Amino acid sequence: MNIFFPTRRKAGTLWTPLEEKRRREENFQRLIAFLVPILTFYFGFVAHGLWPFGNRHLLAYDLYHQYAPFLLELKRKILSGDSLFFSWTGGLGVNFYSIFTYYTASPLNLLTLLFPDRFIAEAVTVITLLKLGLSSVFFREFLTRAFRPRDPLAALFSAFYALSAWVYAYSWNIMWLDTLVFLPLAVLGLVELVRDRKPGLFILGLTLMLATNYYTAFFGAVFLFLYFFVVHIQFPSKSGGEFTIFKRLGSFAGASLFSALLSAVILWPTARALSITSAAGDAFPQGFTFTQPFLEVLGRMTPLREPHIMSGLPNIFSGFFVLLLVPAFFAARKRPVGVKFAYGTLLGFLFFSFQSRTLSFLWHGGHYPNSLDFRYSFVFVLLVLAMSYQAADEELGQSRRAAVISAVSVFILLLAEQQWQQNDSLSHWRLLASAVLSVLYLAVFSGFLSSRLPSAPLRSVPYSLGLSRPGGKRLNLKLLRNFTRKKAGYWEPRERARALRFQRAGALLFIVLAVELFFHAFTAAALYQKVAPLGDRKYYTSNTHSAEIYGYMKSLKKENKGQPWRAEVLPDTCVNDPFLYGSNGMSLFASPFPQASIDFFADLGYPTNGVNSFQYKESTIVMDSILSIDYLAVRNNRVFDDRTRTEVAAGEETRLLKNEDALPFGFFATAEAGYLTEEWMPEDAPDVQNRLLSALSGLPGVLVKEPFRPWMEEGCHVEHDYDAYSFRVMRAAGDSDWAFLVYDVPEDGIYYLFWED
Repeated sequence: MNIFFPTRRKAGTLWTPLEEKRRREENFQRLIAFLVPILTFYFGFVAHGLWPFGNRHLLAYDLYHQYAPFLLELKRKILSGDSLFFSWTGGLGVNFYSIFTYYTASPLNLLTLLFPDRFIAEAVTVITLLKLGLSSVFFREFLTRAFRPRDPLAALFSAFYALSAWVYAYSWNIMWLDTLVFLPLAVLGLVELVRDRKPGLFILGLTLMLATNYYTAFFGAVFLFLYFFVVHIQFPSKSGGEFTIFKRLGSFAGASLFSALLSAVILWPTARALSITSAAGDAFPQGFTFTQPFLEVLGRMTPLREPHIMSGLPNIFSGFFVLLLVPAFFAARKRPVGVKFAYGTLLGFLFFSFQSRTLSFLWHGGHYPNSLDFRYSFVFVLLVLAMSYQAADEELGQSRRAAVISAVSVFILLLAEQQWQQNDSLSHWRLLASAVLSVLYLAVFSGFLSSRLPSAPLRSVPYSLGLSRPGGKRLNLKLLRNFTRKKAGYWEPRERARALRFQRAGALLFIVLAVELFFHAFTAAALYQKVAPLGDRKYYTSNTHSAEIYGYMKSLKKENKGQPWRAEVLPDTCVNDPFLYGSNGMSLFASPFPQASIDFFADLGYPTNGVNSFQYKESTIVMDSILSIDYLAVRNNRVFDDRTRTEVAAGEETRLLKNEDALPFGFFATAEAGYLTEEWMPEDAPDVQNRLLSALSGLPGVLVKEPFRPWMEEGCHVEHDYDAYSFRVMRAAGDSDWAFLVYDVPEDGIYYLFWED
């Protein structure tokens, strides 16, 4: 038969037409795994006006204020050839390498080179979609090469990995998605390291994880260590021996150390930078305390849950079928008890970590996150999906009882939750969706009960069991040749009927999974809108105001080429306006920034968050001059009467003002400036600025404090503080009336009001 006639030679092996066909099918399944999460995620938000079908963008939270501006700075550095180690763009000059390693080290960020600065929101959307597609493809590779090859179901399981509740809650943390992409490669590499003694893929995956985002890579690395013991039990050594685990553990440790050394150029400077931030020095929790109720966390695995973003419970929903297939995993008779115990122990530990404050502290690297709880929950999603995929095999029908018990238990849990939480408007829909999905999945599972496959596969059936081993080994051509000679290409009628029933059951499972995936994608996008609605492009950089600022900055760079200069923008678009517009300004919001500088600018009266941000909202001409802020771009409709600056350019919505008194970047100061400490500083910001100016120049400060006596009060109570120059405003709890404070200006001049709220 010419089915075995070789058609192509590759690396010394012969490819048959059957193998060529399967290779094409494999690539087609990879394409499905790549495109399905991209399209479902995107069109889920298109329904809410995502560009170009509307005028909305995906930028939210820190993606709006930090990551997008930092991507623009990376783009400018690449195009100009500037160093990655330092930037004059923001923070009055900042260590950019720590920002690069924390936020922008992903190779996909090079795509920003293809987008103009004004279209940074669209660049972020494209990068996000590509990361979701790649995470799905790599997770499919892990499933098919580790457990069951050439299964079309793997493409949909991988799509659920790329579209889990964790992704919808934290997709705006675009740099975290790199770990989502490379973790499946590292896990597959771990399997090959243990099973096949091939460390290459493990080293590659772990190195890419550590290099692209060391923070979430820490979660992935901890999971790899824990999962190593599961893999060791699941893939026993053929040679055996009581010291096998130590040999494998040594290989794992050696490969991990090698990956750490390869990525040390990023890890070591970053560790040094983080040691002086506000995140350093958190104390280990006293005692072993619990935080989250068990049943509430379990309920987060059911559909129609609003994402808990800044605080709340872990985002761990990854498909309703997980609740049915994980019990089926443990109920399967063919699965060794040791494998069930290993997976059960790891699953229990991860789930218990959501309840324990101590374990959560350790998962976060010995640090209490000030928001975004349970950032490591994506490893839980990976584990339960891997278990579910292993359970969705030819013996699924025999585990039907466990799935039925699980479905009934979930329904009872949701009924109880509805009774306890009366204000949950989605509880009825959650019950209905769970009931419908349970019926569909259980009906499909029953189709596997009487469809055990014969010893050799039908060519049209995609489930090739027995002729290939996990890892994609070549087909046993001799076995296939003997089978075709004996059977002449046909099965017995009874065996053929079983195979067709199995194929039909697999196709139905594929359809039901696809239906749930689309349902999840569109409902998750809608629920995300309730928490963090998509922003309007016209309020970011797609407007005349931003276009004029970009024009001003381009002109200033050209005029001051080779010379230092600084500019700021009023009002601000985001906290990191200097990086957004390239204005060499003062404002900065970055996690790796030193804590001491934050306190310094707070003393001077600038707004800070007390942790990792200070911002130019307004300022005195004194500080603008000391800090060498030469220019100020101000909206025309902003109330702003500053007689100390000169207008040098004007546009339709914005004007550019110049400070002629700005000091150069370097200047002489008195010796007293070297002895300034926080203990020597006064309390009020105007006094601090005067003290700084006096220490630098040796002359008295120029800010004169005016006694302030409000003569009109409404909606609040006003009283003087400790002197005649300050006052306190007090209102009753829950009082939302306006507070009017009227001051009678004694003479013409420039006045500043320092307001601490």
